[in-house]
Amino acid sequence: MFGKCLVVSAISSHTNFSQLNMTLSLFGGWSRYCLSHERIFGGVNCRVFYRDGWGWSSLLNSSSVLTRNCEIVALILDDVKLLNVRPNRLIRDMKSYNITVGSPRILGSSHSFMSHKYSSSCVLRTPMIEFFFTIFIEGSWLCFLKMMSINAFGTSKYGIGWGYDVCHQSICPG
Repeated sequence: MFGKCLVVSAISSHTNFSQLNMTLSLFGGWSRYCLSHERIFGGVNCRVFYRDGWGWSSLLNSSSVLTRNCEIVALILDDVKLLNVRPNRLIRDMKSYNITVGSPRILGSSHSFMSHKYSSSCVLRTPMIEFFFTIFIEGSWLCFLKMMSINAFGTSKYGIGWGYDVCHQSICPG
């Protein structure tokens, strides 16, 4: 096992690289992979993997080879700004509550239970989460990838990029 891996999907020329690099700095000692659907030249502190024109969910499917030996996988969509997030503390809290998929509060979340109205030390069980920034422990990452697999949607390149937050709990309970 490699331990901890960070996957960022999908960076592009529209990505705020300054913000992304600030986020990447929170993951010192992690293997960091940035998935891109267009060519990116420098300016980002992670290994960039490029697939022309692919959507973010299809890019994630291609990451299974990169993350196959990771015990913990953190997923960040593009250049989401993380406020007061300490990944290792979040992992510790998740393990203490036996949670295998978790996310901190997200500024601008579509769902009120994921917003900043709760204290940062509060742990809530919810029926679903948005995948702006999500940590997967144990087999939960593999289940998430299977949910988005080519077999599920019949496409390797143009996988849809929405709805996973709603169906994740029923497909990958726990």
